[in-house]
Amino acid sequence: RQPLGLTLAALPNPVRTGRSTVLGGTLFGTGNAGRQVVLQANPFPYTQGFVTVTNPQLTNAQGGFAFPVLSVTLNTQYRVLMPRRPEIVSPVVALGTTVRVTTRVRVRRGSRRGRLRFRGRLSPAVDGEQILIQKRRRNGQWRTIARTFARDNGVRSSRYVKRVRQRRGGRYRVVANVDGEHVPSVGRTVRVRRVRG
Repeated sequence: RQPLGLTLAALPNPVRTGRSTVLGGTLFGTGNAGRQVVLQANPFPYTQGFVTVTNPQLTNAQGGFAFPVLSVTLNTQYRVLMPRRPEIVSPVVALGTTVRVTTRVRVRRGSRRGRLRFRGRLSPAVDGEQILIQKRRRNGQWRTIARTFARDNGVRSSRYVKRVRQRRGGRYRVVANVDGEHVPSVGRTVRVRRVRG
């Protein structure tokens, strides 16, 4: 006889705030088919403890199971529990959520060292969180060239505006360095061909 054990993974992970994911895994060992399992969650700030959030589900003939989660709004820890004896708990899976970052860049011409004006929105609202303006180097790495903070833009979103001096164009992106409720989120890469004009 092989002892029972649980595996668990989330796909996709991380997910955009409010989107869905699936947490699935396998109960392995002798007698793993047709066993009852439940999904438990512990959302940020992880102080409430794990609470069962689904109806019980039976493992299939191979011991597999899958729990669809239709909407995830915060970083959340998940685990699967087989409640009947012997009680078995899976490793904890940390599911991250990202915010939506929009990016617009405007080039100001006519100055010796051109100025770029970055602006955009973040949803859901993350007022006060740090915003990083990054430029891609030739080796493919990203370097932070400026910082600012998300400002109030109503209940549903935040906004940011930042002016940056640059000698040359290149590829830029904006990163919402969000802590706690969400994981750091990256906007689209924007290419600026010319700065000086």
